[in-house]
Amino acid sequence: NISAPMYDCDPLRKFDTIKEKKDEVELEKYWPQLTSTEKVASQRQPFWKYQYEKHGTCCSDVYSQSACFDLAMKLKEKTDLLTILRSQGVNPGSTYTGDKINSSITLVTKVHPNLKCLYYRGNL
Repeated sequence: NISAPMYDCDPLRKFDTIKEKKDEVELEKYWPQLTSTEKVASQRQPFWKYQYEKHGTCCSDVYSQSACFDLAMKLKEKTDLLTILRSQGVNPGSTYTGDKINSSITLVTKVHPNLKCLYYRGNL
């Protein structure tokens, strides 16, 4: 069913912590775990766990966990967010509204992003 949401497809399928250091380094390069300390990110991999269990399980009948993350990295290579933002005049070091960032991404990708601000220890 194409209209079905692509999240929380198989709640019984669980994330297997990535043990190969080479794979972890490669994934961190393309999909960093910005909401965790380096130690927590390496040991528990909470961001990758969340992403796999939320979205990766939707294709688990076709892709292994490893293949799912490989696909995510390939998609990241094709969609360079920094280049997209710069092409719309949104540059690092300046301040922009959420609407400006959202519309810049939408204009190039034709997809509405789901951006959120996170508060960490009282800071935005």
